[in-house]
Amino acid sequence: MNDRGFKAEVVHATTDYSYVRVVNEHVAQLAEDVSCSMWDGELSYMWSWNAPICPVRHLERAADRISFVLTPEKATG
Repeated sequence: MNDRGFKAEVVHATTDYSYVRVVNEHVAQLAEDVSCSMWDGELSYMWSWNAPICPVRHLERAADRISFVLTPEKATG
């Protein structure tokens, strides 16, 4: 995500739960906490509202979707 203009940092909220905090470096209010969870029988990246982004085997697709949501020009479109 760094090469796309986002800061990504692993946050260890508890000993059993971690997530990645992704922040738009140009608009800090645009941020998202991405976690992993089982969805439809497959480990998937998840939005903070517990909706699936995509399976973890599709890392580039996840990065595309997260950067789309956190980029104001694209999101308002």
